[in-house]
Amino acid sequence: METLRRLTTAGFRQGRRFHLILLAALLTGTIPIQAGDPVRIAFLPPELEGRYTLGIFDSNGKLVRVLKADAPESAFRVGLNGLITEWDGRGDTGEPLPPGEYVGRGFVLGNDVEIEGVAFHFNDWMGSEDAPQIERVSDIRLHGEGDLIVLARTRPEGQILARFAPETGFVWTSTCPGDAQLVGAESGAVLYRSGQTLVALSWADGKERGRTDLPFEPVLAIVSAGKCLVWPKEGPPAAFGLSFASGKLTLSPEKIADLPGTLLATGSPAGIAWVTPTGLGLQVSGTDVARPIPLNPLPTVAGLAVSQAGVWVLASGPKENAVLEVAADGSVLRAMASDDGWRFTRLDASTDGAMLAVLEDGPADRQRLRVLKNAANPDSDKPVWSVILKREITPCADFGFRDGKLVAGDPAKGGESVKIPILENSLEPEAPRSVRLVPRITELGSELATPEGLPVVRISTQPELTRAKVREGEKPGNLVVYQGDGLVVEEFHLSGMESMMAFDCGSFELPAEGER
Repeated sequence: METLRRLTTAGFRQGRRFHLILLAALLTGTIPIQAGDPVRIAFLPPELEGRYTLGIFDSNGKLVRVLKADAPESAFRVGLNGLITEWDGRGDTGEPLPPGEYVGRGFVLGNDVEIEGVAFHFNDWMGSEDAPQIERVSDIRLHGEGDLIVLARTRPEGQILARFAPETGFVWTSTCPGDAQLVGAESGAVLYRSGQTLVALSWADGKERGRTDLPFEPVLAIVSAGKCLVWPKEGPPAAFGLSFASGKLTLSPEKIADLPGTLLATGSPAGIAWVTPTGLGLQVSGTDVARPIPLNPLPTVAGLAVSQAGVWVLASGPKENAVLEVAADGSVLRAMASDDGWRFTRLDASTDGAMLAVLEDGPADRQRLRVLKNAANPDSDKPVWSVILKREITPCADFGFRDGKLVAGDPAKGGESVKIPILENSLEPEAPRSVRLVPRITELGSELATPEGLPVVRISTQPELTRAKVREGEKPGNLVVYQGDGLVVEEFHLSGMESMMAFDCGSFELPAEGER
């Protein structure tokens, strides 16, 4: 049957133009509908292979029913000299429409039209469609040659832990409870705490290696050199050795040097560092000595990291915004200030101190993560930091255009519609030769439609979109569509949009419902 339909259609397209023109004249008149029958709609298919969209309009030009959207020719019955479909006299929501005169018209979108997603804007974590949709990063750990462990809030999963490699992107992601706190990476595992439960994930693939309950719910937990240290609400920490066997995580009590009670501490293979109201402290791995670091004046410490040379301190007070590397004797070895308008919120360092990972908050609620590598500067005593990874998030719920460029927030109008020329329908000389298209957000995703709401082309099926814009591309017939959900803006390029024809099904009288 499909072959017959195609042959029939091709036949009246190519060799029966007189009959088509005659049928066109007949179809442009008002067709009366017999009581009790559905509305039979027949029309001449334009001489263009493609997908059909067909709408029913009332006498005021209002779209009352989308009868076909992105439909193949096979969605219609093939009559002697036209394509045929039926309408039940109801609107899009199923309600019966009042009697009166209605019109059917639509478009054929040619098969030459192509849609390509080309870029993500304002969220550097979104490098591909399958990347996690990160809203905010809350904690980080730097590991090995620059891989990161990231604790982040995402859509729609909620909170996740993820391993991210600068060269290849996300290695794995794993959902975790909303109260999860990153403890650290140790012995081929990534550990986090949720309440009183300690959970270990495989460094290689993110799968769970084991979990266990701590003896109490701590206010702070860290790992260092194969040990897990947990601080109660008051008093010094307890220490436990970590072991994995048969899919189980086991803790064994261990003795440690006397450490003070604290609300801020960190651990790495190089050692443990902490801060108290009176100063900094450091215990180097392999020793039992906990010693103070005489840093004067003591800054407002918001983060710590341990390297072989000493302790990295995140100083973040009302007049402080810097990262300092402090030696055991209290001397400042290296320092780095943040850019204007940005403030450090988290940091971590490689064991040798050659790399830093910093998380920063910026203007307009922006956030960025940078991994920096220190290089020797033969011309100066000041360190030179090169950025080897940067990921930035910019809120973009109000994205728009400014001076022809895409910007994250702009209340000015622009990109609401675009008018493009379309092909002449030789069977209907009075059919429109241009169409205005507007971007629309629907429950099914995004589309370009006529101002009346007749869908012409589906862009994507991305859920929870809030905003869309359109503008002309660089070549005739090309369009650029931007769509966003407040978290990221996706850019699509449409080519071949001039390959479109309009068609008219004529008008018809719809009798009262009781007369059908």
